[in-house]
Amino acid sequence: KRGSFVKLSKAGRRFVFKTFVLMAIPRSQLYEKNTHPLLVGFTATRKIGGAVQRNFCKRRLRAALQEVHKRAPFCADNAYVFIARSRLLECDYHLLIQHLEEAQQQTANL
Repeated sequence: KRGSFVKLSKAGRRFVFKTFVLMAIPRSQLYEKNTHPLLVGFTATRKIGGAVQRNFCKRRLRAALQEVHKRAPFCADNAYVFIARSRLLECDYHLLIQHLEEAQQQTANL
C-alpha cells in the first residue's frame, strides 16, 4: 500500500545500483505482525517510459528476484522496495542478477 511505500522512503535505507534502487527497512518499523514470508514492492516511474516499458521492468525485476531468492533468500525480517531505473530496459539479464545478489548481501546486515 502507498502508506508503506511512503514510510519506507522516509525511514528506510537506500542502495543504488545501475539497474535499480533498493529501499529496505526492518519490518517491525512498518507492521506489528509479520504475516508474510517476504514483503517486496516493485515500482517504475514515468521517466522510464510508457506503461509497456514500466511493466516490462517490473516483470523483469520479479523474475530475477525469484531466481536469486531461490539460491540465497533475502532476509524475511526486512521489507523491500525495488525502483526500476531506465538502464534496466536494455541491460543484460546476468548483470541484473549480479546486482540483485549484491543487494542481497548488503541488506543482510540491516
